[in-house]
Amino acid sequence: MKLKLFNSSFRNFLTFSEIKKLIFNFLSYGSYQVITYLSYLITIPYIVRVVGKANFGIISMALALVSYMAIISEFGFSINGVQYIAQNQNNSIKKREIVTNIFALQLLLMLGSFILLFIIINSISQFQPYRNIFYFTFLIIPANITMALWFYIGMEKIKYLSVIILISKVLYIVLIFIFLIRAEDFYFVPLFNGIAALFAGLCSLYLILFKFKIYPPDFKSIKIIKYIKSNWNIFLSFLSMNLYRNSNVLILGFLVTESSVGIYSGGEKIVIVLQSIFAPITQVIYPYISRLRVNDPQKSKKILIALTVFISVGTFLVSFLLYVFSTKIALIVLGEEFIKSGSIIKISSFVVFFGTLNFILGIIFMTNYGMKNEFTKAVLLTGILNVIICYLLSYMWQEIGTAFAFLGAEIILFLLLLFFINRKYKDAIKNLFYKKISLT
Repeated sequence: MKLKLFNSSFRNFLTFSEIKKLIFNFLSYGSYQVITYLSYLITIPYIVRVVGKANFGIISMALALVSYMAIISEFGFSINGVQYIAQNQNNSIKKREIVTNIFALQLLLMLGSFILLFIIINSISQFQPYRNIFYFTFLIIPANITMALWFYIGMEKIKYLSVIILISKVLYIVLIFIFLIRAEDFYFVPLFNGIAALFAGLCSLYLILFKFKIYPPDFKSIKIIKYIKSNWNIFLSFLSMNLYRNSNVLILGFLVTESSVGIYSGGEKIVIVLQSIFAPITQVIYPYISRLRVNDPQKSKKILIALTVFISVGTFLVSFLLYVFSTKIALIVLGEEFIKSGSIIKISSFVVFFGTLNFILGIIFMTNYGMKNEFTKAVLLTGILNVIICYLLSYMWQEIGTAFAFLGAEIILFLLLLFFINRKYKDAIKNLFYKKISLT
């Protein structure tokens, strides 16, 4: 029945022009992702071998802390920004208003985030010897703001970023291989990453302002309070999501040595990178569903169901292969010093499966179909539970316990999302099994 549903959904509801556009957008975003993956595959094996477990753990802790600042500065626009732009692709006045307001709010939030980071670093003695690592890592925040990936995804013009990202990643790779020689040079990693990302961000900003004719910004249309209110739920969702995506590294860092953090972070990064394989599909379908949600809600739901079946099969296969070959992957990618990372990969391998499904159910479905509040509740509850579970498991089993908490959080979120969706669409889900797809 599922296979029949999958085939009929695409055959009956996607026109040739729609399929062609989706494939083009997938290839464009896919090239963007491939460039990013290759830069990881080229640099991470070299970096971990040069800097060692302890220094790699410090770099990971800095990135985990700055990720909170990034969530604050982003304020959920990686989701709602895509939605706003996708629904106003042909309205130049509205686009100028959206871009002006988002940039204005993000710049204010970035300033507040830096002040918060400064206070945290100077309040925690464990961080103070590595303050430069944290400040260099913070460079990714202005880089992400000026990159404005949400704008290109919403416009379905991600191809414009591919060349920029390619140049910036080549710059990063060259700098790493030339200057990162000794373990003591580990501060070059966040510094060069920030410099390369800022270069890409400034180039992207130039394109947005002049290629897409957003310049001059419409400062008269600034309605910061309105945008704060409209993005508050998504912001809370992302902040809560960070409680189980990045807080694990920080929690582990306060309980064990930097070497143990490095072991965990090495395995976690491999899992996250492989999960990102499916990002081109989910990121391309999100603006398409957002736009189709307005024009043809019924069609959008049927396509989304078919895609969920397709992606579930792919993510399960990747998770299974990760589980089976975890030790070999750790040995090849990270080296003998990180052989224990194989256990981290094995335990958290099915994060790929559950994490991707959570994105589809939570971000693509729930935020588009009037369930933003329920999504926020599910993620917030998951984040709180994860902090408790992660602390207890990490205290007992160190990095192994942290890996179990990482997987457990995705499973908890998956079950909560299913609970909320079933509660709202119980009758429609029953009809689905009778081939009456009517999620209204």
